[in-house]
Amino acid sequence: MWVNDETLSQPAGSYSSFTFSTAYAGIASVSVISSTTDTTYVRVIYSVYAVNYDNQTNVYRGDIQVEFPLLPTPNVEIRIGNTNLVGNATETVTITYYY
Repeated sequence: MWVNDETLSQPAGSYSSFTFSTAYAGIASVSVISSTTDTTYVRVIYSVYAVNYDNQTNVYRGDIQVEFPLLPTPNVEIRIGNTNLVGNATETVTITYYY
């Protein structure tokens, strides 16, 4: 488990970023347990073996689990953010790596 029930507080239109390393191909499972906004998203970004992966999924108010494929890479970034025009956002997040 990379992140366990961490509460994130963000200003409008911002994100929180986590960076990890993967030794094996696998899955990043991201659970947004709750959110104070309808505009919550999860984005996974990495580049390895001439593959540029950049995928974003909207999770809205939370209680949603999304999964992303991972290749072995020294630098995978996972962003949890909001697209609010006005108003702060708070999310509770768990990130698990399965291989």
